[in-house]
Amino acid sequence: MFKKFFTSLLATVMLFSFVGSAFAEDTEVDSINNQEEFTGSFDINQHITFEDMYNFDNAQFEKDFPFLANDPVFLELEATLANGQFETEMTDGPVIQQRALPAIVIGALRILTSKVGRKAADKAWAIARPHIQKALSAPSKFIIDGPDGGKIIQVRSKATKKPIFRLDYHYIDGKGPYLHYHVPPNMDAHHFIW
Repeated sequence: MFKKFFTSLLATVMLFSFVGSAFAEDTEVDSINNQEEFTGSFDINQHITFEDMYNFDNAQFEKDFPFLANDPVFLELEATLANGQFETEMTDGPVIQQRALPAIVIGALRILTSKVGRKAADKAWAIARPHIQKALSAPSKFIIDGPDGGKIIQVRSKATKKPIFRLDYHYIDGKGPYLHYHVPPNMDAHHFIW
């Protein structure tokens, strides 16, 4: 009798733990899909998922962000990130990886931009555009780094390898995340945009 009771109790607990965890996972996915602006960290390695890449709509991006989609500097930036940045990495990997890597970088850049919202992206682009345009016009003097961690874009000097501009979107002191940028002489100072 005790053995039947114990077995039934154990089976019930296991059933509820399985159903409960499945319900919790569904609830978490629903809450992530219904979030508004500035509700998560955008570490490219952790928070841009395959689902984000798969569900991303480039046509909708171009409709929501026409100031970027029609800007020749932004389009040149995407082309630079797709062609120039990964030359050494692309020669080592298999053919599929070589072709997918630039698409992933451009997709990540567009996803990060769309997640900060139109107003924030407009303000950020107004600040970042001159630095990026300067780097694109003098590729022998500057390096442009694409999304990585909380960094959206970074411009570095080729001579010193030091950043001269960086646009970030991440948590600061456990609060945020905040859209901000860094410029010399103090690259540790956060200049908040949104």
